[in-house]
Amino acid sequence: MQNDVVPHTLPRTLIWPADDREMALIPAGEFVLGDDQSHWADQKPAHVIYCDAFYMDRYPVTNAAYRRFVEASGHGAPEHWPRGQMPPGLEHHPVVNLSWNDASAYARWAGKRLPTEAEWEKAASWDPVRRIKTRFPWGDHWDAACGNIMGRGGLGATTPVTAHSPQGDSPSGVADLIGNVWEWCSTAMAPYPYRPDDGRQDPGADVWRVLRGAGWDTVLERDACCAFRYSFPPGFSLPSLGCRCAVSSDMANEQIGRLRA
Repeated sequence: MQNDVVPHTLPRTLIWPADDREMALIPAGEFVLGDDQSHWADQKPAHVIYCDAFYMDRYPVTNAAYRRFVEASGHGAPEHWPRGQMPPGLEHHPVVNLSWNDASAYARWAGKRLPTEAEWEKAASWDPVRRIKTRFPWGDHWDAACGNIMGRGGLGATTPVTAHSPQGDSPSGVADLIGNVWEWCSTAMAPYPYRPDDGRQDPGADVWRVLRGAGWDTVLERDACCAFRYSFPPGFSLPSLGCRCAVSSDMANEQIGRLRA
């Protein structure tokens, strides 16, 4: 496989000004998508694909960040917020009860986008230095100190997005990828092998969209690994569905240039 490439002009992390969220650089290069050892057929076959460099939010979108979006845009608040107000004490917990439509609207407001499912899995599972893939962001064995799922020591509710960092971070420095909330991706659910030009990235298609990462209500460890795929219709929401955002390296370069001007 090709070596990962880090453009010398790009910092390892940056703060995105529109929503004041920290983002981590995922270098360009090939990685292994899927898992041939999985219990689930839709994770097979494992195959090598290439991803351009991109940035991923280090943490899921929090209630505090989503409140800022709601107040600035007029977008409706999550259905469980009392009288449309953020529940007190949950500022640093991930926002939940988001549909794919809600998550996409937040991303557009922030000048970002939802990650593709390939980008999400690379950010979660690929070590660009050792050039290996791991079952979980922190390694190949479950560790309750690294992720919040109900079936393996979880609390039965969300936790602050920093609660399992840095011990649960991926090699690229992205946190809270497994457990806490399922995260919407831009990609339509479709069989492997993954081909980004086969229509699965069409943002206007009314199709089921991929979720990654497992939520606080996940029971089985096998459903909380980096390769696990889930999906729901774009208007569907649950108390364990949230999101994080991504930007391309080109978008990041443009933003850095504007800040330096």
